[in-house]
Order: sequence, then structure tokens, then C-alpha cells
Amino acid sequence: MFKNLNKKKLSTLLGFLACSVFQLSAQDFLTPCSYGVWGDYGYDETLAKTLLIGNVDNPWDLYSVDRMSILSFYLYAPSFSPEHALILDKDRLILNKATENLFFCISAEERLHHPEFLQMDKVVRKSSRKLAKILKSKPVETYIMIVPRETINELDELFKHATNTSNFFNREESLDGYTCYFNHFKRLASVWVPEGGRAGKLVSMAENICYAVEHHDTTMLNQQMEVCRSLTQDFKKEYPLDYFKPRWAFHSTRETGPWSCELRGNHSIGLELLSDTPTSLEHCDSMLVFYNDTVAEFSRNIFLIPQIERDIRVVIDKHQINALCKVEQDVRHVTIVRITVPEKYWLRNVILEAAQLPIGEYYIDGSCFDQTSGMYHWREKH
Repeated sequence: MFKNLNKKKLSTLLGFLACSVFQLSAQDFLTPCSYGVWGDYGYDETLAKTLLIGNVDNPWDLYSVDRMSILSFYLYAPSFSPEHALILDKDRLILNKATENLFFCISAEERLHHPEFLQMDKVVRKSSRKLAKILKSKPVETYIMIVPRETINELDELFKHATNTSNFFNREESLDGYTCYFNHFKRLASVWVPEGGRAGKLVSMAENICYAVEHHDTTMLNQQMEVCRSLTQDFKKEYPLDYFKPRWAFHSTRETGPWSCELRGNHSIGLELLSDTPTSLEHCDSMLVFYNDTVAEFSRNIFLIPQIERDIRVVIDKHQINALCKVEQDVRHVTIVRITVPEKYWLRNVILEAAQLPIGEYYIDGSCFDQTSGMYHWREKH
């Protein structure tokens, strides 16, 4: 995408985009979550299945929880009131509304199996049994609205760009409030109690569509589709997302190991996975599928760091114990960052910090963990 831009123009574009993004309110963006709705926000598999399957007779009943992450959906998760989810499905919008707060129901179910349950307060035991029964009866009310396929496609496009433009911002979450999640094909992002901004408009639109589905209000839906189109254009303007998506995979064909699989394309990071067994292209594709999103996400974040123009290559080696990083300049005066890590150190802050290190050699081992920040940090070799 940038192949026709000279270096000066590209530097100017990088600086402009970086400044523009960091000056915007946090509420203009969603925050990336782990891949799969059940992996990050504290609920378990029960919540995902309950809200995303609901009472609708469909093939999702046969899906594993991991497979459900391919759905496009919006999920509203308040601290105390009932949750609900809006699922985009071919030519229909499906709204699943919990009749009670599922977090409390799930917690109550777990409490019943606690070895000291009978020693708990009588009121707690009675409340736990009542809430646990809800999960076994009818915890969700389902509403369906048939819509044109174009409507689904437009909403799906918005969810795609809203999740792909997600960024990390420091947000303090209080006990009382709500979190809103948006998912698009194994990319999950969230926002906590949005107040205005683009994220606030996104959540308001989603909530109004939920109302439209529940009440079969086509006028409300049509009004919100105008908002949908406007928001999609706003998210698409942030920065060129396609630039960061790995376009192809490579695999080594040498006769002796270690064999490797590589992700390549127009992005800030190149990734190589070492394998103990020979790799076919099909095997390589299956190995790398879980890294596509994180490579794109890390690349976008590096892109937004001012004055960073580096060649960054990461090798994930399961036999490596510690993380190693070497930063040097080649004969063309291009800064090369070579990172070798075991899987446990394939972390956002580790990669982004390495991308900004001065020339030298660095390492991360167990002693590099910072209890205060909960992160690993690079140390220079001496």
C-alpha cells in the first residue's frame, strides 16, 4: 500500500497518524481483548453458550466454544443487571436477553459444588439454589428479526473495522457499570461504560438495534443503519488496516531441521515459528492461523509509535527458555531488531518494548517480571 510513497512522505504520514490517534479520547476506540469472548472478561464457557446460542434452533449447538468466536456479535455485560447479546446471522438479527444476571447465576452454580456450601449462611444457600435453577430452566429470552442480507453485511463491516482499530488505553473500571463487547471473526474488543465519542455512538447504535429487534421496530432499525454507515467510514479513516494483515505464509523445504513457518506481507513485524517436524504449506497455514491477528495488532501498535522505522523479525522457539533481542544497524543504516522468544513471551508489551530499544543486546528471564505492572521488561546484557 505504501510502496509508492517516498521515505519523507511516509515519515510525515506516520507522525500525523500517530499524533492524531493519541490525541483522541480513549472513548473513540475499543480495547483489544483475548481471542474468544470467554477468554478475557471473567465469565466462563457457560455464559458464552447461554448468550450466543440462546433458545434458537441452529447448528451453533454443535459448535465448540472456540468455533463460536467466528461469530459477529455485540454483547452487553453489566455488573448487576441481566446481560444480552446481539448476533448477526445471514438474514436475521438474533437478540438473546438473560432473565437474570448470568454472572450471579454461574457463580451460584459453582457455589453449590463448593465443599463448604452446607456451612454457608442459610440466606446465601437459598439464594444460590434459586439462581442456579435459572441456568437449568430458561435463562434467556430470544427475539428474531428477519432483515435484508445487506443489513447484516453492513453491520458486519462495522464490527470488523471497530474491532480492527481497537487500541490499548488506560481505563479505570469501577465495580458498578457495564462492559460492551464486539466480536468479529476471532477478534474481540470491548469498552467500559462509554461516555460519548465514537465508541459511545457505537454502543448506542447497538443498543438501539437490540430495541428494534425486540420490538420489531423497522423504523428504528433503518435509522440506526444510517449511523452504522457513518461509523464505518469513521473507523476506516483511522489508519490503513490492510497494510498490517499478513498476506501469505511460507514454509521451509530444507531436508534437515529445525523447520520453520513464516508470516510475510506489508506489515511491521515478520514472524517465524520453528518446528521439530517437516512442514507442508497446509501444516504451516494451520500453525500460523492463531498468530495472524496478533501480528496485525502488534504491527498497528508499532506503526503508531512516533519515529519508529525498523525491520522487526520475531522467532518463536519452544525450546528457548529466555527471550533474546539484538538491535543493530545493517550496511544500509537500517535498524534491525531480531527477537527470539518462547511462546510465553509472545506478549504485546514485550514486542513493543523491543521495537523501541537502542542498539545492543537484551534478554528477559523470570527475574525480569515487574510485580507492580504485571509485565516483563527487557534488560541489557553486560
